[in-house]
Amino acid sequence: MTNEKVIMLIEAKIEPQRRAELVEAARQYLPRVRAEPGVEAFYLTVRKDDPNTFVFYEIYRSRAAQDLHL
Repeated sequence: MTNEKVIMLIEAKIEPQRRAELVEAARQYLPRVRAEPGVEAFYLTVRKDDPNTFVFYEIYRSRAAQDLHL
């Protein structure tokens, strides 16, 4: 069905020296993404056992909303 929600969970391991760069980029990026049509949730967190592994949790109203984001 074309109107089913799309839920994504993505882990991204980064190089320790680039951590601050990613955090700053996320601060600027996340409000814009959350305001996109069809984005129901978009969270970024860090694994407790590895501060260089970031976890993105995304919920889109539909595949079309996800496609618009990409």
